[in-house]
Amino acid sequence: MEHIIDTEKLRVVKGPRPDGELHTNAIGRKVVPEVKPAIDPATHRYTGRTVTADAVTWTVEAISAEEQAERIKQILVDAVQQHLDTTAQARSYDGIQSLCSYATSADPVFAAEGQAGVVWRDAVWSYCYQVLADCQAGARPVPTAEELIAELPAMVWP
Repeated sequence: MEHIIDTEKLRVVKGPRPDGELHTNAIGRKVVPEVKPAIDPATHRYTGRTVTADAVTWTVEAISAEEQAERIKQILVDAVQQHLDTTAQARSYDGIQSLCSYATSADPVFAAEGQAGVVWRDAVWSYCYQVLADCQAGARPVPTAEELIAELPAMVWP
C-alpha cells in the first residue's frame, strides 16, 4: 500500500502523488512516498520500517529453511481447505464440514451428498498429506497451491 509520510511529524498525510516523487505538502513539509516492497511470504518476512527525511525503507529478511517448509505447508493446507469449502459452497452448503454433517441425515438426498463429501474429503486430505510427505522426503518438487489443487481427486456428486 502506498501512502505519504510527513517526515517531520512522522504521520500519514493525504494522497500519494501518482508519480511517487517527493513533494511538499500544503504547509511546506517535505513528504516522501512509502511503498512496502513485495515479498514472497513463504521465503521472506518484514522485520522493520525506518522513516528518514528522504525515504521510508522496509527491512526484509529471509526465513530459515525450517520456517520456509512450515510456511509452504501452511499455504498448501490452507489452499486445500479453501478448495474443499468452495466446492461444498457451490451446492449451497456452508463449507465442507457442513456438507459432511449431512452424512447421517434422514433425507436420502442430503445423506448421499453428505456421504460423498466425507469420502471426497478423506481422499483429498490423504492425497495432500502424501504430497507433503513426498516433498519433505525430496521425492518430488513442492507444487504451487494451484498445481496441488489440480492434482486432487475430483468431487463426485451423487
